[in-house]
Amino acid sequence: MQVIERGKTYITDDGQSISFVTSGQRGTTNEELLAIVLDRIELQQTQVLSRKATMAANSIREALYRLGEREAQRQRDGLLGTAVSEHAPREQA
Repeated sequence: MQVIERGKTYITDDGQSISFVTSGQRGTTNEELLAIVLDRIELQQTQVLSRKATMAANSIREALYRLGEREAQRQRDGLLGTAVSEHAPREQA
């Protein structure tokens, strides 16, 4: 894997480009890539059962859950789609 622009564009070992959504640009998301990997692991588990693969799949499910929680919180806080940290000091109204 080659990093073209950290956090934005990557090239896989077989030459495929992966771009992430950035402001004004089309691309994929962390959640979408994790869901793809999870689907592949689940398919492989139907062919050859592996305890380690089951653990990896559970970790991906946990990551998807946590990212979903983060998105919901950012939505509630009015921060979704911004580069503002949820830990940044806020102005008092």
